[in-house]
Amino acid sequence: TFGSDEMKLYVDGREKKSKRVGGKIYYKKDVHLLLGANPGTHEHVHGDYLDGFLDEIVVYNKALNSDEVEDLFAEKTPDKSSSKESLVNHWRMGEKDAFPTIQDYVDSNRAAYSGTMDGMVPDNIRVKVEAKAKHKDFIPSPKSCAFNGKDQYISVGSVKPGISYKNHGAISFGGWVNAHDWHHHGSQAIISCAESSGWGLWIEKGEISAAVSTKHKHYHT
Repeated sequence: TFGSDEMKLYVDGREKKSKRVGGKIYYKKDVHLLLGANPGTHEHVHGDYLDGFLDEIVVYNKALNSDEVEDLFAEKTPDKSSSKESLVNHWRMGEKDAFPTIQDYVDSNRAAYSGTMDGMVPDNIRVKVEAKAKHKDFIPSPKSCAFNGKDQYISVGSVKPGISYKNHGAISFGGWVNAHDWHHHGSQAIISCAESSGWGLWIEKGEISAAVSTKHKHYHT
């Protein structure tokens, strides 16, 4: 979460790290948003491919407080949590989706911020998780999306100025993630628009980490 000059990282519903941040999140003219990889410049993919599964990826236009995060973790699905009114993006990662489109279930026409599965096939939408779960109740819904850690990702495309969370000084983003190898030697992106601007969430050396960028500095937990 980010708001009031502070970013906080929550894992499994509990606050794990916090850091003071000077200024608002800085966005370039266009922000290329990816799930399962890290964007590069000019719509190229930088890398940091995820080898594992994603489910219920969300973005909020406020910094959720600790009670809201705990409730979100307990409810498993965002549309049942107490913070649902602040939800601006919700990708269910396979639930009621038809390849190759991963719909944004907040948008009224389910098209403006829907994602496209790149380098993937219909079987990437899985019913059963095969990765080594850190938690037995990892998957909150019957389906999730699998990524191979090599060349697969979901592109939400170039997010133009005017998207809801760009008009606020606060934001929260997250989701459910499980990796085949939590101690992979490099980074594995969960959700990211953080190529020298914006924000992102990654797995790094067995831990979840987050980053936000202001106009003059990059902050990392």
